[in-house]
Amino acid sequence: IKFFDDVIVSTESIIQNEITPLDLKFAVESERGPTIFDYKTNKERHAHLVSVCLDATGKVWIGVSFFWSWKDVCRLRRQIQLPTDFDKQHELLQDSIVRYMSAERICGHCYTL
Repeated sequence: IKFFDDVIVSTESIIQNEITPLDLKFAVESERGPTIFDYKTNKERHAHLVSVCLDATGKVWIGVSFFWSWKDVCRLRRQIQLPTDFDKQHELLQDSIVRYMSAERICGHCYTL
């Protein structure tokens, strides 16, 4: 396994009903992160890119930790103690678990500070 500092994802962008090729570059541990397609909800999820690696077969894998909105946490019915000044409308919680998956699940990008 080889590890890298960044990954470039080639995809397509649809702007005003026109499909154009698009290359997205993500650096490990950056405020610009990928959005990952979630097969369970059929939606994009904000993620923090922790690692990028290439396995022996040439497949690219990424390690990400997901961000959770207040609504996500409530849907999961988890008991989480939040600070009293937590902004339930605008703040996100970052998961401490790193999940590895195919880089093919990257479907966009987001900025999370």
